[in-house]
Amino acid sequence: MVQPDATVDSGRFRHVLGHFATGVAVITAIGPSGPAGMAVSSFTSVSLEPPLVAFLPDKSSTSWPEIRDAGTFCVNILSAGQEQLCAQFARKGLDKFAGVSWQPAPSGAPVLDGVMAWIDCELTQTFESGDHYIAIGRVLQLEASELGVPLVFFQGGYGQLQLPGSAEVGAAGDRSSGVSLEQLAHATGTDVSSLRRYATSTEGVVDELVGSYARWFRDECLQIAGRTLRATEAIDELLRASFDSMPTNRVAIMILQNERQYLGQRPEFTYLEPLEHDLVQVWLTTLQRGVDEGEFDPHLDVSLAYRFIRDVLFTVARWYTSGSGETPRQGVPVAEAYRSFILRGLLRNHESSEPREATAAG
Repeated sequence: MVQPDATVDSGRFRHVLGHFATGVAVITAIGPSGPAGMAVSSFTSVSLEPPLVAFLPDKSSTSWPEIRDAGTFCVNILSAGQEQLCAQFARKGLDKFAGVSWQPAPSGAPVLDGVMAWIDCELTQTFESGDHYIAIGRVLQLEASELGVPLVFFQGGYGQLQLPGSAEVGAAGDRSSGVSLEQLAHATGTDVSSLRRYATSTEGVVDELVGSYARWFRDECLQIAGRTLRATEAIDELLRASFDSMPTNRVAIMILQNERQYLGQRPEFTYLEPLEHDLVQVWLTTLQRGVDEGEFDPHLDVSLAYRFIRDVLFTVARWYTSGSGETPRQGVPVAEAYRSFILRGLLRNHESSEPREATAAG
C-alpha cells in the first residue's frame, strides 16, 4: 500500500488540483429570515434511482446553517457571463441577494434569473467528513435551458466551454473577476484540496457514504454474532440492527442496491466484497446454528432462508422510517410485524418467536 507523502506542499497541491475545471453553482434556500445562498464548486450527482445530488459546505460556513434549517434547497447552475453573480454569493458580510432577480422554485428556494439550470431538492441527509459536511438532497423538480454555456472555474479564474461550431473559447485562466480560487473557497466554505476530489468524482462521494456504512454495519453484525446468544435471539438482534440502520443510512443502502454491479467493476470499491462476505457468513452461520441446536425447523434451507430475509430487507429499506407511522407501509409497527413473521417462519414447529416483547401491526 502506497503511503501518503506528509511533506506535500499545500500550495503545490492546490496548484495541481486547480488544473481540473469545474462548473459553478449557487445553492439557495428560503427560511424564516429570508433567502440564503452560497457559491460552491462542490456540486455533484450521486444517484439516479432515487435521484440524488450532493454538495459539500465547510463547517465554518455562515450560510450553510440557514440552508440546512430550511430543509430544502435549490442548485442554480451558473451560465457563462455570471461571474459577478458568483462573486457576490462568494463573499461574506453583505446582502447576497441585493439587486438579484429570482423566482421561487416549487420549494420556495430562489431560482436565480439567467442560470443554465436549476435543481430543486429536499435535504435528506447530512454527513460529517473532516472539516466539511456532505449534504445529500433528493431531487423534487428540475429544469435546464437549451441555450448558452455554463460558467467554468479553472486555475482560480472563470471561463466557458467551447461548444461544437463555436468560434472562440473563453479564457479559462482569466483572473479579471477579482476573486481568486483561494478567496472563493474561503468565502463559500469550500476547501479546494479536499473538495476537488468530491466535486469532480461521484465515486468520491459514494466511497465516503457507502464505505463508512458498510464497515460500520459489518462490525455491528459481527458484534451481535460474537455475543453468547441463542440463535433466535441473534437473528432477532440482526433484524433489529438492520431496521435501525435504515433511516440514517438510506442513501448508502440505495446506492448499494442500485449500483452494486457498477461498483464491483471499480478497483476503488474492492473492499466491499470482503465486507459483504462477512455479513453473509454471520447470517448463514447463525441460521445453521439454529438448525443444529434444534431451535429452527430441521428442514430449513439455510441459504434460501437467508435470501428471503435479504430480499425482505431490500424492499423495506426503500420506505421504512423509524417513526411510529400512520400508514401500513411505514414505521415501527410494520417493522415489528416483519420481524415476528420472519422469526415464526424459522422456528421449529412454529414455537413462540418473541425473545423480546413486540407486537405486530394492528
